Amino acid sequence: MPDFVMICKGVTETDQSQMGHKTITSAMYEQSPIALTASFMLKHPNIEELYVSHAISIEPDTFKKSPQLQTVYLVNSNLGNIPVELLKDTNITSFDLTGSSFNVPEGPLLISETLQFLTLGRVKIGCLNQFSFINLPRLWEMNAPFNKFESMPDKLFANNSHLIRVNLNSNNFEYGFPETFKGMTDSVEVTFHDNKFNCNDDRTKEMIQVLKKLKAFVQGSCAIPKNMILEDAAE
Repeated sequence: MPDFVMICKGVTETDQSQMGHKTITSAMYEQSPIALTASFMLKHPNIEELYVSHAISIEPDTFKKSPQLQTVYLVNSNLGNIPVELLKDTNITSFDLTGSSFNVPEGPLLISETLQFLTLGRVKIGCLNQFSFINLPRLWEMNAPFNKFESMPDKLFANNSHLIRVNLNSNNFEYGFPETFKGMTDSVEVTFHDNKFNCNDDRTKEMIQVLKKLKAFVQGSCAIPKNMILEDAAE
């Protein structure tokens, strides 16, 4: 969370922090279990950033009447089902679910025309599906480090034409998943640090070739031969 966002802990006040000539209005709630609803958000009609930990539920229309809200940290929470339309018709551009648990729907995870940054670090889920990001056309960056993912779905990013960065560090990948990256835009940055890929496996080799064709800038764990990716990709 940015340094200039410092509000109150465990209470329902808001504050403003000045950074340069721009005033960022934020609210922080932590420690106590919170059910997020539209009426909850009416307490802070003009905030631009919201930090909540230990949320226990969230309703579909929670953010619909918060037109100034752009950044949401919903961390270390046990959310159950996240409404797929939660971010629809909002101006939210950044959504952080670090450390939270939630059910992954069979269809899209979220629907949003504005979301650019999605963080799924240390989320307590087993996998995603090929439709998880299909309705996030403006997505620029997807971060999913420190999970236990063993693979990624086919064509996971096929509808994310603006995507420029994918962080898959510190997962349990052993074999490549080439179909995941097919259909992506060129020059995407992909990081795989702290995984244990089998570089002799055909799936890993094919994934490397797919990324080379995308002119991807790839940073991998010691199990991925950097010279095979970076030098060849630069040709």
